[in-house]
Amino acid sequence: MRGLYRCASAVIALLVLGCAGGDTSKQGSSTFGGPTGATATPATNSGLDDTDPLETSGGQGGSGTGGGSGVDPGSSGDPSAGEAVCGDGVLQGAESCDGKDLGAMTCGDFGFAQGMLICDAQCNLVTDGCRSCGDGMLAASELCDGNSLGGETCQSQGFGGGTLLCDAECAGYDTSTCTPLASCGDGVRNGGEACDGNDLGGASCASVGFDVGQLACTASCTHNTAQCEFLNCGSQGDFCLFDETDPQGSCCDAGVGGNVLGICALLVCQ
Repeated sequence: MRGLYRCASAVIALLVLGCAGGDTSKQGSSTFGGPTGATATPATNSGLDDTDPLETSGGQGGSGTGGGSGVDPGSSGDPSAGEAVCGDGVLQGAESCDGKDLGAMTCGDFGFAQGMLICDAQCNLVTDGCRSCGDGMLAASELCDGNSLGGETCQSQGFGGGTLLCDAECAGYDTSTCTPLASCGDGVRNGGEACDGNDLGGASCASVGFDVGQLACTASCTHNTAQCEFLNCGSQGDFCLFDETDPQGSCCDAGVGGNVLGICALLVCQ
């Protein structure tokens, strides 16, 4: 009996020790059931599961196909960061201009007094339309400037001699000091004469750049365009918008500007 008692006491002692030691795998648990330190700083992997290769292979700025900037490869990203496209009408990148978009640039930025900047097909600014009348330098948009007459003389203008001048606007020649040809006044257009009396050589207001009017000849045998004029209407072949309530629309009258009918038909003046 004494031996049996000792065995029973030993078994009870082992059981008590086992319960007191508990399950060591659960040590560190909070008494509220939540994990200890739940308010710690989030991990640097932004919440990705490190055990999932699909989430970690793209990496944060790593070498994976999803790494780098983190922008979706299928997205366009920031459009302002794209390359400039010359011809789209939008000034961007290294372009000096694009179509009508010249930024804030004017002829004044290039030292000219007036005129209009132009943008070429390569998106570069062109100053051919700028000018400074009176500086004596012949610009592309000037007919003359001071003594710079572009090689023109009184003789090339149909006179016999004299000194050709430039007008104050650099837009025309001043022939007031030119002298007529010796033959001027005989009623026959010859030599360098533009006309002589009623002999206009077939010229008209339209042939010298006007719309309508009566061309005449001066005493110096040059064209007198005082009776010629421009019209704010469409000549034959000019674009127009048809209006059934106004067949003529923006077209000139019949017989004016080459129009036969003086109406807008098929979007052109006729």
